[in-house]
Parts: sequence; structure tokens; C-alpha cells
Amino acid sequence: MGGGAARSKALRTILASTLNANVRTVNRDEMGAAGAAMMAAVNLGMYTDMADCSQTWITPVLGSVTEPDPTLTRHYDGLYSAYYTIREMMPPVWANLASIRQEFMA
Repeated sequence: MGGGAARSKALRTILASTLNANVRTVNRDEMGAAGAAMMAAVNLGMYTDMADCSQTWITPVLGSVTEPDPTLTRHYDGLYSAYYTIREMMPPVWANLASIRQEFMA
């Protein structure tokens, strides 16, 4: 995790808890440009793959580990279940809204 959000312990903990996985920060500026340069380096054959490239470009600048909070993980698991149920029920609602919009625009 990098950028401004990585500076927030709360956001790191939320991400780690949502994923139920450790999160590490990357202490590198211009991460988007670095990622593009990494892809170019792999494409040019300077590295065998992105994992190989990451050993040089990312591993040396990895910061601290943020572990998931088990209480938050249980909470987010419950929320995801509710979200998934709602998400599965929405396509007919969206189709109905699209139909109403089309009738209005006609």
C-alpha cells in the first residue's frame, strides 16, 4: 500500500482487516510511474517477470506490516455478506430504472 492512504494507520488496518491479510507499505514516490517503468523493464527483458522485478524495485522500499484486526475482520465479513446479497438483487432494479429513464427521454 502506498501514497497518502498508506500514512493512515486506520486505513491500513481497515484494508488489512477487510482482506484478512497483512498489509505492507511501500516507501516510494511516484508509484504509478515506477509501476509503468517496471512493466517496461520486464517487457524489455531486463527482468524475467514482475515478481523478479519487484525484488529490485519494491522489496528494498517495503515499510512496516499492518496486521488485520480480528474483530474488524468478522465485522467486514458480515457486511460483505449483506453487500453481496444486495448486489445480486440489484440487476432487475437497475433494468427498471433504465426503462423509466428511456421512457422519460423519449
